[in-house]
Amino acid sequence: MKWLILLATAILVTLTPVAQSTTETCPDAVQTTNGLLAEVTLALDEERYVDAQNLLRDARQLIGRACVLDEAEAAPSEPLSIRGNSNLNADSQVTPPDTAPDGNVTYIRVLNTVADSEGPIDMSLGGFGVVVNNLNYGEFSGLIPMPSGTLTFNDELRWEFTANSTWVVMQVGLNDTVSVALEPISVLRNELNGMARLRIVQAISGTEFVAVTSTEGTDFGSALGWLGVRDLDLTPGNYTLRADTAAGGSLVPDTDFVFEADHHYMLVIIGGKDGDPAPHFATLISPQDVTRVQFTNDRVEAVDIHYRPGNAKVVEALEPGATSDWVTLPSGAVTFIAYDVGTGPTGQEKASAPLSLRTGRDLSVSIRPNGNMRVDSVAFTE
Repeated sequence: MKWLILLATAILVTLTPVAQSTTETCPDAVQTTNGLLAEVTLALDEERYVDAQNLLRDARQLIGRACVLDEAEAAPSEPLSIRGNSNLNADSQVTPPDTAPDGNVTYIRVLNTVADSEGPIDMSLGGFGVVVNNLNYGEFSGLIPMPSGTLTFNDELRWEFTANSTWVVMQVGLNDTVSVALEPISVLRNELNGMARLRIVQAISGTEFVAVTSTEGTDFGSALGWLGVRDLDLTPGNYTLRADTAAGGSLVPDTDFVFEADHHYMLVIIGGKDGDPAPHFATLISPQDVTRVQFTNDRVEAVDIHYRPGNAKVVEALEPGATSDWVTLPSGAVTFIAYDVGTGPTGQEKASAPLSLRTGRDLSVSIRPNGNMRVDSVAFTE
């Protein structure tokens, strides 16, 4: 397991320069990460390699959330939004259906790939009405929460959407044959384990087979027919991709991408088969599944709050009656534990609760005098 030791060393080496150019919460993240790396060292000494790997994952995610800025974020202090990126025009409007945040939810994007459309399109949801209107060619919405179950779009596409999954609903074809197609981003949400997940979709109507390659010659999808798909898990980093016709002609020129860890990417090849409009990659980015949690201390003593896996401290010295700042965590099953200040996992547990953090939600949790924690409210992350 030398690679674990090397990775832990690499994280430690990079902490100081990262912290110097990041948000005000980054130093706290660095302090917590140093504690996680100390636990990694102990786990390696005890040959608990799976625990060490999980702790390293937690450390990497923590630094990534607090200390890495994306130019697309509205402001450095804002949380990463589950809505993902979008490129809607000023006249387009998204009207989500009524969806209970504490219920079973699926997430839908809407994308217009109709290259010869004479104007913007609408996408309607059966029983509700228009969910996205005035969507121009090449434009796409962010992630829209909807109740999971059987949904019908534009009286044409009817599908059983499972809870906690993400999909792209696309207008495809040409103007005289336009139809609705469906592509999953993540059918079931699971750990990306530090990788970038990529789906390539060929959506240029009337083309023959298309091949997508990198400048290094890596196959990113060969013989992709119309609505052909290729899925890959990639090592995060910089890539240059191009798309060529079966005859070897250039369809989409070299295009640079940065694929980040723990993100879902969907590259849709859109455009006119004869070059008008110019074919290109429409890039849809969905961040790692995250949940924000806020704690209120209803006990008579101050507490630190940790969570497992990893026993990471997320809130320090929360005074009686006080409410913490929002804490952003990877979605999934966790256990929160309140300890006496400064004692940590070696101290006495004052309260605990196993909870399921569902993606794109804000949870308000109170720490009760009876040793329990209670979820007081759930809302969608804005």
